[in-house]
This record gives sequence, structure tokens and C-alpha cells, in this order.
Amino acid sequence: MKRPRPAIVVLMISIAVLITVPIVAAGTSGSSATDVAAVGERPRPVATEPQRYVPGEPEFEFQRVVSAQIAPSSAPVEIRIPGMNLTTAIVPSGVSADGQAEVPEDVMTVGWYRFGRAPSEVQGSTVLVAHRDGRVGGAGAFYDLGSLNVGDTVSVVDEDGVEWPYEVQSREAIDRSVLPTNELFTREGDPMLVLISCGGVYDRSAGGYQDNIVVTARPIADGA
Repeated sequence: MKRPRPAIVVLMISIAVLITVPIVAAGTSGSSATDVAAVGERPRPVATEPQRYVPGEPEFEFQRVVSAQIAPSSAPVEIRIPGMNLTTAIVPSGVSADGQAEVPEDVMTVGWYRFGRAPSEVQGSTVLVAHRDGRVGGAGAFYDLGSLNVGDTVSVVDEDGVEWPYEVQSREAIDRSVLPTNELFTREGDPMLVLISCGGVYDRSAGGYQDNIVVTARPIADGA
């Protein structure tokens, strides 16, 4: 359906409920995956200096994302990705008192970073995160996130029943130690959908998957 005007626009993985950013997933013992080649033209990010965590403030390990929650106009409740044959629920998620990011325990449920933007807002990123897999649940909601290509479509439905369509702009594998949270978890700039899961080589001795798979998408304008 067409998006109502004037609103325009979007997303770690382990079997635990809480995971840090960069995302680390708990996959099946001994499993591995091939690194996903970058798609799109965004340069590989450079590591940033960590910031000291201040109790009570939502923050990720490498960059503070936001210091206060701002209520969205309408929260996202469902995601549809035809290229992954995926339709599944979205629930709000945030960060714990120790700065860890929350992700739904159910591997097939997607978490919406509630300190960020909602699809109906006209600037900043809507971030959705989900498991790649889990020791108990098997393949997760974003198991095939690395298969998306530029031009693929993604739709997010909000709690008012409005469907917000997006077109994939880039897909890349980023070393989990240098995830550019200040760029991806932003409340400013053009509206953007960000989908994040884990991927790359699975190394249990090093803490699990070594990369994050990051897909960015832009809103599809009315009539496009």
C-alpha cells in the first residue's frame, strides 16, 4: 500500500536474551558460515574509541546511541521480506542496565530498538535486530539476511496497520569489533531501515560469529 503523507520512514545473535553490540550469536556447536561479501559502496568502518558506560543511560559498547527514550508515533509490529520468504513479528527491545542490547529470546521474533526511530518518523534509522540461529531454536528470523541484494524489498507494518515499504541499498559483513553504531543507530539524517544479525565465520573459542551482517534500506516513495 502507499505510505500516507507527510510521514516517511526502519533491527545480535545468541541463545541468550541479552547480547552486546557488536552482535555475537550462539550457533550450533562446530558450525561455520562463509563471510558475506559487501554489497553497495559504503566504505568499511574504522574502529572507534570506547566510551565509559554511565549507569542508567542506554548505551552500546562502542558508542552511546541515545540518552533518553522518545516515544514513537507508531511502533513496528511485523516485518515482511519476500526475498527471504519471511513474515514475522516485531517486538520492542532496548538495552539493559549494564549497556547490553536486548534481543527477543524467540529466534523467530525480531527486536525493534525502541530508543531509535519508528517507520513513520521523517528522519533517522529504524533498527531491527534478530537471531541468525540458536542451539535450541535452529535457524532464526535473520538466518538468510546475507542473501538479500540491492533492490530487494522489505516491508514493515506498524501498530496502526500501515505498511512501510523499503528498498535494499546495501548489504555487508562488518567485523563485530568495529560495528559503526553511531552511523547505524542514529536519530538524525534521512530515514533509513537497518537490519542487523550475525554472520561470517563461527568460532566458539572467540565468542561465536565474528561478523555482523548489516542491511540498509531506504523508504520507497509514494507511487514508486
